[in-house]
This record gives sequence, C-alpha cells and structure tokens, in this order.
Amino acid sequence: MMGSGSRTEQPGRPAVACIMLSPGRGGLEQSLLDHCEALLLEHHPVHALAHPRAAIRPALERLPLASLAELRNANEWDPLAVRRLGHWLCATTPAVVLTIGRRASVLVRRARRRFPTLPQVGVAPNYSHGPLVGLDHVLATTEDLRRALLAAGQPAERVTVVPNLVRLPPDVVVRPPEPDAVPVIGALGRFVPKKGFSDLLEALGLLAAQGYRFEARIGGSGPEGKNLKALSSRLRLTDQVRFLGWVEDKRPFFEALDLVCVPSREEPFGIVALEAMAHGRATIATDAAGPREIIRNGADGLLVPRGDPRALAAAIAELLNHPERRQALAEAGLETVRACFALPVVAKRISAVICTLAGARAEPPCKPERRDQL
Repeated sequence: MMGSGSRTEQPGRPAVACIMLSPGRGGLEQSLLDHCEALLLEHHPVHALAHPRAAIRPALERLPLASLAELRNANEWDPLAVRRLGHWLCATTPAVVLTIGRRASVLVRRARRRFPTLPQVGVAPNYSHGPLVGLDHVLATTEDLRRALLAAGQPAERVTVVPNLVRLPPDVVVRPPEPDAVPVIGALGRFVPKKGFSDLLEALGLLAAQGYRFEARIGGSGPEGKNLKALSSRLRLTDQVRFLGWVEDKRPFFEALDLVCVPSREEPFGIVALEAMAHGRATIATDAAGPREIIRNGADGLLVPRGDPRALAAAIAELLNHPERRQALAEAGLETVRACFALPVVAKRISAVICTLAGARAEPPCKPERRDQL
C-alpha cells in the first residue's frame, strides 16, 4: 500500500518526481537523497517515492518535500506496483520523473505507457544501464559511463555527465601534521571482493614488515568481513588494524584520519574518495574508472594500479614519509571538491537538464481528477 505526506511546494521551477524503489541500504538510496536535496536547493517542488523498507526514509522526512510516499513492489515486473505507480504520477503531476536504479527505471517505463509525454530521466551510477537506453535523458556520473551508454545505443544528445555530489562540512579544515603522532589510515565501504580491501590489508602488511608506525581504521560491513579479519590476523596486523563496522556518522570517522585509501578493483564512481577530499584528507585511490575522473594524480591525490598491493604500499609510504606532501594534497583535494563536486555546483547541472526537458513538454501526464484513485 502506498502512503504519502504533503508539504508546501516551492514555486518557480518545474516539479520533479524522484523515484528509487529498491529495498535496503546503499548507494542507490544515497543517490535518491542527493538528487532530492539538489533539486530542492534549485527551488524545484520534489515528490519522492521509495520502497517501504528504504533505510533513507528518516533523512527524506527531514527535507521540505512536496510529498513523500512509499510503494511496495515485488520486483521490476510487478503489475500491481505499475498500476499504483501510474496513479501516483497522476496525483502528483510532475513535469519530469527522475528514476534511480534498475527497478525504478523499469517500473516507471511501464507506468508511462499511459502518458508517454511525461519525460523520464534515468541516473546511471554504474554499468548496469540496460533499462536506461532509450529514455528521454540519462545522467551519467562519469565520462566512462557516458561512453558505455553511447555504445549501448543511447543518443549522444540524450546523455549528460553529472557527477555524484558531496556535502562539504561547513567548517572543514585541513589538519596540519602532528610531529611524532602515529598516522591514522582509513578506508570505508562494503566488504565485497571488488572493493579491494584485501589489497589494502596486504599493503599494510608490507608497511608493517618495513617498520612503519601507523593505525588503520576500516569501516564497513559485508560478506567478506570474516575473511578480511582472518587475513588481518594472518598478516599480524591485529594490533594496528581496527574494523569499525558500518559507519553511520562519517564526519568524526574522516576527521580522525590522516589519509584515506580507496583500494577498489572496480569502481564506477568512488564516492568515498570525494567524501575524504571534502573532509580535507589526503586521498589515495586505484585507477579504476571512477576515481581517475575525480583525482588528478599527483595534484590533488594519488592514483595507483588496481590490484597491486605493492604500489598501494609505496603510495602510502610516500605520504607517511612526507607529511607536508600529505597536507598539500589534502588542501588541493578540498579545492577540487569545492569547485566541481559540491552540492550547489552539481545541483545547478541537474536542474539545467530538468528545466530543458520540462520546457519541451506540451501537456501534463494525466488529469488531476484522478487523485482519488490512489
């Protein structure tokens, strides 16, 4: 069953329906919150629709949304969900619908068969972009994803690169190195093989064998958790590596670090790298597709080859040996985030796409009197 709560709409910009219908906690939910907040910042009335089990619901409730509703669905082919989704679109009458994730994209495409003049914008956070090909427009988070969409058949004029955004702490500062302090190395993410945490542990093992002093704090959870803790034990890192579990409040996590590692073997974007840079921390990442579009190697961070613990260890050692270099990279990384990835900057780019599509639309999706069918 679908429920909704109304809030006061903001005039002046076309209304947007933001939809993410997968359950659980992860990047898709964060993307829903990010896009809602970005559009609100640009004065769009926003109607949000999420799965009943969406962990992001409390955060959405704190936003001044035009409405917030939930849609229970079994899968992307659920006919009842398609019907209810169509009624919700008729009730909210958005100028544009923005979908995040495969399930939302497919369900909305099916619901839109009743009113094909309603533009649909899909967000492409990864390479599972099959349901996005053919949409009115797609927001690709990187140039590499844009190229993949074009290769899959999406017309070039219907793809815009808009990166993931990050919220800058209001009083962020780059902490100067403390003489004689034990450096703290951090990493954050899901414990799955593609995130490369085993490579990071191998690199830390090499550094420990060479006599480097450090503390490592690894936040996250996932199916590889037991294996990673066992590897840490085999490498005799038990006294130097702490596993923190899932990190809810990221600010104190990042503020306690001296440098951050993103050791991913596959990474379509790399939001952890952005968050680290936004908190004024020197960042080392692999040269996966996403991080190499965020970090300018040697200028505002360091890039190392994927799956190469020795190269990662060498990069960490460089920043441990040269604290002034670590501070310079942190300062440059913070400026990069402010200029290219901060919420107000990315919000304008999202809004520009929405306004262009809304301006080309000739009629509402359906008549407002259908509101009683919810």
